[in-house]
Amino acid sequence: MRLVLVLALAGCFGKPGFSQRDAPEQGDDAPSDGTMFDMPMVTFTPTGTGLGMGGTVSGPFFTLHFADGASTFHFPDHLLIDGTEHLGSDQTANCYAENQAGMALFPAHTIRSGGMAVVNTSIFLSPLEGPAVVKVTVNWRTDLVGTDTGGAALTRHPLGSSMFTVFPDGRIVRSDSMSDNGAGSTTPIATSSIDCQGLGTTSYFPTSFFTLADLPGGETLLGENGQPAAIPAGTDLSGNQAVCLDYGTQGVAFGWANALVSRVRQPTPNLYAFVLDFIQSHNVASIGSFNYTGRTEMFLGHGLGSCVQSGLLGRARLVGTAAPALQFNSDFINPGEEGIYGSEAAPVNVASTVTLHGAVTTTFAVWIRFADPMSDITVTKADTAGPFFVKQRVIGKPREWVVWFRDPLTPSQAITIAGQP
Repeated sequence: MRLVLVLALAGCFGKPGFSQRDAPEQGDDAPSDGTMFDMPMVTFTPTGTGLGMGGTVSGPFFTLHFADGASTFHFPDHLLIDGTEHLGSDQTANCYAENQAGMALFPAHTIRSGGMAVVNTSIFLSPLEGPAVVKVTVNWRTDLVGTDTGGAALTRHPLGSSMFTVFPDGRIVRSDSMSDNGAGSTTPIATSSIDCQGLGTTSYFPTSFFTLADLPGGETLLGENGQPAAIPAGTDLSGNQAVCLDYGTQGVAFGWANALVSRVRQPTPNLYAFVLDFIQSHNVASIGSFNYTGRTEMFLGHGLGSCVQSGLLGRARLVGTAAPALQFNSDFINPGEEGIYGSEAAPVNVASTVTLHGAVTTTFAVWIRFADPMSDITVTKADTAGPFFVKQRVIGKPREWVVWFRDPLTPSQAITIAGQP
C-alpha cells in the first residue's frame, strides 16, 4: 500500500450546495433547481496542522471529530449527537480492549487515538469536504515488537486504512483494510510475544471497532429483530447483521454484510464495542503475512421514538442485502466502497447530461465525471418541486461532482443532471 501525504486546506462553506473553495459563489437567493437553504448538509473543518492534522465533520445534529496531534492515530475521539458525547472512552479498559474507535491486532495494543500502540506512521486525508458528502481517510502503520516462534527478537510493521464517508442524514460508511506483507521481515511473529497484558494467549483477533458510551440516562441494545438483546456475561453478542443502541431520544445503529463476522461486547461496564472480525478462526500461535478488508455502516439518529419506530434499525438491516443498481443513461451502476453510486476510484463517466432511473428506497448519492469541466450543474426530478438534493464539486477535479439526494427514487421517476460549462 502506498501512503501519500496530502495536507488538506480548510473547508469553508458560505452558500448551500457548493464547496466554496472549488465552485463559484451563488447569489443571495436560493437557486431554482432544488438546492435550498433548508437542506441538511455536512461540512469538514480541519484541526491541527501538518502531520498532526485531524478534523471535525459536522452534520445537522451530529459532530464526529478525528483526533489531531503529531504522535497519535487519527481515529475518531468524539461523537456528539445533539451536543451529547456518545463515543465510548474508558481509561480503565485493558491495553488490548476496544476503546474509542480504531482497529486491533489482539493481543497487542489497540490502534486508536491516545492508545499505547507504536505510531510509526499516521496520515489523515480529506478528499471530500462537503456539503453533500464528507470523506476522510485515516492511514496508519505501527510496529509489533516481539519474537519469532523460536524466541529470536522480531519486529513486524502492519499498516492499515479506514475510510469514513459521512452523509447529511447521519449515515456513515466505514471501509477498512489491514495488511502486513512482511516488509522488513517475512518471519511469523509469535502471538504470545505481542501480548500487551501478559495473558499468555495464543488467540489472535484482527478487528475494526467503534465503541459507544453507557450514558447516565440509560440505553437499550436491540438485536436485528428489534427486541432487547442481552450481551452474555463474559462473552459477546453475535449472530446479528444489524443492531441498534437506543438512548431514547438518540440512537446509533450498525449494519454488516455478514452476521458471522460481527459482534457486540462490553470491554468495561462503561463501553459498548461494535466489532467487525476480519477472520473467523482466531486461535493461531503465530501471525504471518496477511491482508484483510471489511465494511461497517453506522446510522445516527435523534428525536427518535425508538430505533425501530424511527426506521434506524431498518436501514441498518439493508446493509446485509445487495443494494439496487442505478441506471445512468444506459449504464447500470452499483454503489462503490464509499456507499456512493460511482466512487473516487471510478466516477460514473457522462458527457454533459445524465438521466438516472431506478428504485432506491433510502437517501443516496452519486459521483459523476463530465467529459469537460463544469462550473455548475442543474438537477431536476420529475414531478418534484422544492429542495431535494445537495451538490458539490470535488476538490481539485472540476469535471467531477457529487450529489446527495434526500428522498428515495421510484421507478416512475427520473432525475436529470446537466452540466453547465
